[in-house]
Amino acid sequence: MQLSAPESAPHRPQKTSIVKSVGTRLFLSVLSGTLVGLGCASYLFYQALVKQAKGELLANLDVKAENLEGSLKTFETSAKLVSDALAALYQSGERREQVYVDLISRSLKTLPLGTGLGFGQPPEKRLIIPARKYAYPFAIKDKDGKVIAKGGDTDPANFKESYFRDPIKAGKGIWLEPVRYEETTVDPPRIFTSTSYSLPFYNNKKELLGVLGQDLELGFLSDKLTKPVMREHGYFVLVSAQGNLIAYPPQPKSALDLEPFPKISNYSRLWEKIQKSTQAHSNTSGIVSWQDDKGNREFWAYRKIANNNWILLASVPKAVIIGPLLQFTVIGTLLAALGASIVLAIVVALFVRRLNQRLQPIMDECNLLAEANAKSEELMSREDEIGRLTISFY
Repeated sequence: MQLSAPESAPHRPQKTSIVKSVGTRLFLSVLSGTLVGLGCASYLFYQALVKQAKGELLANLDVKAENLEGSLKTFETSAKLVSDALAALYQSGERREQVYVDLISRSLKTLPLGTGLGFGQPPEKRLIIPARKYAYPFAIKDKDGKVIAKGGDTDPANFKESYFRDPIKAGKGIWLEPVRYEETTVDPPRIFTSTSYSLPFYNNKKELLGVLGQDLELGFLSDKLTKPVMREHGYFVLVSAQGNLIAYPPQPKSALDLEPFPKISNYSRLWEKIQKSTQAHSNTSGIVSWQDDKGNREFWAYRKIANNNWILLASVPKAVIIGPLLQFTVIGTLLAALGASIVLAIVVALFVRRLNQRLQPIMDECNLLAEANAKSEELMSREDEIGRLTISFY
């Protein structure tokens, strides 16, 4: 009796672990490269947004600076008109002091921004009012807006002060450093914190007739700078050429007291940096990243005022600019990464499925070979599709 050959063991198809499959590795490799590229693109996009936000900050500062420069230019023009009127009155032959006092008084009444107006003639060469050696006709507004005008001799020391000598030396109109003083010619006496635009004026022979001074109280400048810088945050600061506060919304009294800007917080180094930039490099504007003594991170934009070399500053917390941009970038990146992952998973799954369909006949043969050798079967169980083919081949 002939025995039949034993039947071979049934074929047990081997399945590759999802973690070890070509599809998973391909997906992770492509996804990693995509995420790296997406991260780089997001960083560049974020930097572009920050640059755009800084440009917005500078644009807001420029608008405020141009508005301020326009107001100062109007103030200068009004002073020039008064000086021209004084020169014309002199050329007509007028030498009576009271006539000039009346002219100064009427002129101040028509100046909405001016708080004081007056002129002095050189004591050594008295052309306008020869009878007065120390003539200094002036007019001033009291707190109710009433104009008080006076003539007569003034203190001889006034003609040695910088507000009289500096315009003559410059040969043109200049803005003076703001001062705080008590005015006793009004009743009751008032404390003024003001700056002046002073200019020399001449006759047809280019002879000096006098120096006109037109006062501007700093309260006007503070009112123009009270609005937030951007997105309802931040504030403007106006600093004189010597570093004294002219307008400071967080502490208005500090501006009225003309406190030095560098003595606030740790802004001395900030002021040095701005000064160095505006002087050494001739940059009229820019942005400085700063952290105050309380740890607050800020952007400080600055621009030089053309009329008088004052510096207009704009301070905005970094969180106001960077916070929304960072949040927008992170959320956008996460959504993009999620979308890319889904698309890549579908594409790779379809690709691997098609690849496995074509490799399946070869894989079946590899499985048969593995079943004949326990060691080969163990090795192949650790590999992906390509690794199993390699082991079977060898």
